[in-house]
Amino acid sequence: MQLIARLGRIRACYKELAWEDYRELHLTTGQFVFARGSLIVAVNNDNQAADVRISVPDADYVGLLSGQRAQAQGGFMDLHLGPD
Repeated sequence: MQLIARLGRIRACYKELAWEDYRELHLTTGQFVFARGSLIVAVNNDNQAADVRISVPDADYVGLLSGQRAQAQGGFMDLHLGPD
């Protein structure tokens, strides 16, 4: 329940999740990464951790759920996604 509540608060604060252009960045049977506006959403629906490389503008990014920081350099960012 806490996760659902946190996701609801994030969606309320970041309206671009519902209204900005959708861009698919990575899609496999276990991982899904997309962007809306300046936000990037990464999901791992696998029982094992996964590493994903995505093409995004150079910038510093912060996980809204995890608080972890990631940096894109040279137009790419490497994400480590924990298991589901």
